[in-house]
Amino acid sequence: AIAAGWVAIADQDAGLHVVDASSPESPPHTGVFDTWGASNDVEVVGNLAYSVDSSYLKVVDISDPANPVQLGEADYIGVTRRLAVAGDIACVTSSSEFTYRFHMVDIADPGNPFLTGTLDLDQRPRGVDAVGELAYLVTASIGSSTLHTIDVSNPATPEILDSLYFSGSGRGMEVVGNYAYVAEAAFGTLKIFDVSDPANLVLIESLDLEGSFDVDVVGDLAYVAGTTGGLAIVDVADPANPAIIGIFDTPNWNDGVIVAGSYAYVLDSPALYIVDITVPQAPQMVGSGWVYSETGQMALDNGQVFVTGGSSGLRILPRQCDAPATSPSLPLRSVLCLLPNYPNPFNPHTTITFELPAPMSVELDIYDLTGRRVKSLLNEARYAAGRHGVGWGGVDNDGRALPSGAYLVQLRTAGGMRARTVHLVR
Repeated sequence: AIAAGWVAIADQDAGLHVVDASSPESPPHTGVFDTWGASNDVEVVGNLAYSVDSSYLKVVDISDPANPVQLGEADYIGVTRRLAVAGDIACVTSSSEFTYRFHMVDIADPGNPFLTGTLDLDQRPRGVDAVGELAYLVTASIGSSTLHTIDVSNPATPEILDSLYFSGSGRGMEVVGNYAYVAEAAFGTLKIFDVSDPANLVLIESLDLEGSFDVDVVGDLAYVAGTTGGLAIVDVADPANPAIIGIFDTPNWNDGVIVAGSYAYVLDSPALYIVDITVPQAPQMVGSGWVYSETGQMALDNGQVFVTGGSSGLRILPRQCDAPATSPSLPLRSVLCLLPNYPNPFNPHTTITFELPAPMSVELDIYDLTGRRVKSLLNEARYAAGRHGVGWGGVDNDGRALPSGAYLVQLRTAGGMRARTVHLVR
């Protein structure tokens, strides 16, 4: 979670850690709270952090991020996995052996949280979100997953309103407005559901990515932590037609993302990367820091990032410095540059990215291997200095789908010409 300029990370081995991220290039560690067990998830509301840790829900006072203090805990819930907070209720999932459950915990008194109701599940619980009197839960077994809507208006008797099965392995999720966004890991897709009628869930789109483990949605953009595929930035202004517009590659296993202002905080075990997303088509890393162990989930509130990391407990880091009054400019290359397109190979859409050292007119064309120009994407289009992205849907100038094969992308400006090969796979 992000609050008041601090990043908090729950890391399964060492508890709650406080790290100063005001220097984004190398955020220093500033405090630790030992949760004793495996901290798997965290939510933050005001000066309180709620962490699921082994078999407990723990409530931690984080008003002084350098000295977090536990106020209370709910015991015994089971082997806790994920949680979501809505008002005075925390929705907590647990799993052990073949026992899977959804729990309701009363957190009105931070010093005395207690279990109020439990719902048995058929699959292992994964992502969970709560909005008002509804909870949204993703469960998964081998090869299949389910999105549930749960009525939590009566904390003693949570009731499933609808369950929709889908292929793959659902993981992180977020509900925004009438839509639920689910990161599905087995096939690396972003699933988008219409949840406007909680009793009649509808899957409206499945977008192929190079990996999908966690998702955060801000405005018209979804930020997807893509395991081996890095961070994908997806335009979801039309949820039925999502489109990848940017990518930030990470070196390891990318398993968590959360966005605050102009920055995305990306968990890539064992590091936390701070990524400038001012220009979504051109995300750039501005800093990173070790989180000392396997990382897990994050939450955001009041300017702090709270990150769970499993056996290392819960860590708190100050977030990247406050957003400036004007958007920061990105470093400019001194030469013309045509960057690798993403995805590549692709079917049928890809984004072609280029950088200009100064304002200039741009021509961008696609050629087949015989040298025939099949598509003109830009014709003397005037662009500012910096990084830009242009989408191509694998069609020619007449809108006809082109066959599978290799194509040449050619960028021409007054500053020179650059070319790259792209691969369309039908």
